[in-house]
Amino acid sequence: MDKRILIFDPVPHKGGSKKVIQSILSMCPSDFTIFVVSNDKTSWLQEDVNFLPLYCFTWLTNRTSGIGYFLKQFIYSVILLCYFIRFGKFSKTVGISGPTVDFSLYITKLFVSSDVVQLVQGDVPTTRLSGYALTKSMAVFYLTSTKYSLVNALNCINSANSFDSEKYQAFDNSVDPNIISLRKQKKPVGILWAASLLPWKRLDVFVEAFKELALLKALKTTPYFGSVCFISPTAREVVTPIKQLNNVSYYKDPKNLDEIRSTSSIFVSTSIKEPFGLSILESMVAGLAIIIPKDNAYWDTQLTHGVNCMKFEANNSKSLYLTLLNLINDKCLREKISNNGQKFAQRYTDVKCYSHILKSILK
Repeated sequence: MDKRILIFDPVPHKGGSKKVIQSILSMCPSDFTIFVVSNDKTSWLQEDVNFLPLYCFTWLTNRTSGIGYFLKQFIYSVILLCYFIRFGKFSKTVGISGPTVDFSLYITKLFVSSDVVQLVQGDVPTTRLSGYALTKSMAVFYLTSTKYSLVNALNCINSANSFDSEKYQAFDNSVDPNIISLRKQKKPVGILWAASLLPWKRLDVFVEAFKELALLKALKTTPYFGSVCFISPTAREVVTPIKQLNNVSYYKDPKNLDEIRSTSSIFVSTSIKEPFGLSILESMVAGLAIIIPKDNAYWDTQLTHGVNCMKFEANNSKSLYLTLLNLINDKCLREKISNNGQKFAQRYTDVKCYSHILKSILK
């Protein structure tokens, strides 16, 4: 009989957490059968999984607190229980977002025997609910940048000391370099921004910086263009409105993102306190020169300004504009940053970063 794993994905739009679990699942032995319970079928169309739909009222989908949140988790739990009744026991259930996002797994666990492997890919709330869920999981794998949020959550239920156990293990994200197209040596200079339209991604900072570039006549001797690839979150989430700019092309959830990236020379991240930033790593692997904010987030602590990246003052469009101006006009600096960043990215491989997670899921 095949061993069966259930992946729980209640986030209704594309994101880095899905890419991570898909990379892990790609290394699964063939005798394991994967079931995915999700309300985002599009993200799983190309994967070799059994897709099981997750239903909920639209107005509840993005509730993160209050009665609406608990009602949503109850509905998800009922659906999960129905799948357990239909398919029987799963050897592991995997939450890929965080303990509060995936909380219905822990409600389900009250009624059926199920070992939960929890991935944490963003800071968890400092609440008793988060702490409770963490203590009920079999194993927790967390991005290094989220460590203190986990400790704080556990402290809410006086369990902070348990964080030192082997149950909690850190990981860093990775990408498969074989599926990333390398940057093509082309003119003019392409500048890429790629993220969702959630406010904390700060597309507005990029837009304001580009407006400054457009006003600078001296740049007419150095051709450049911008590409904004965006995901528009569903339901009732607040989003940053799109503002059309000359010399900037907008692409909504493009299927050819890899091609667009390969024709760019610079990648800009404006996100506030990005827990990891998979798009940053993908762009380094592709050979783009990286620009990131000084915000003490993961890549700010790992990369060095002027060596393998360029940094600007977080949330400051003027600072970003000056940084862009420097890279656009200085080809030698641009090549130095891109080459060093590409070398730095080589340490992030699937086997190295995810092997311990895969081992726990298969155990």
